[in-house]
Amino acid sequence: MPSEGANANAEKCANLDRSRDMTKITVYHFEVWDSVNDQMARSKRMGTPDAIKNTAHGREVGQGIDVDAADVGTEIAGFTVRNYRPSGSGNPGVMP
Repeated sequence: MPSEGANANAEKCANLDRSRDMTKITVYHFEVWDSVNDQMARSKRMGTPDAIKNTAHGREVGQGIDVDAADVGTEIAGFTVRNYRPSGSGNPGVMP
């Protein structure tokens, strides 16, 4: 019978293997029309091209970045949370 430490180590290895296989989704910064200021304004979220076009009625800005699918759609389908920073950036998570 394996020790508890061996089971814990095997579980950590399994989690690392699953993280390599996580699905990636390309998201973009985008702009939407700000009717108060009568100009385009950059959103604090990032989104998929379909969500930007069909939900936000905005336009993509710059190059897309690949993020874990689990980080998209947690609040609004097709979008990241506000101030999202991808895990590969210098400071992952949500900006203050």
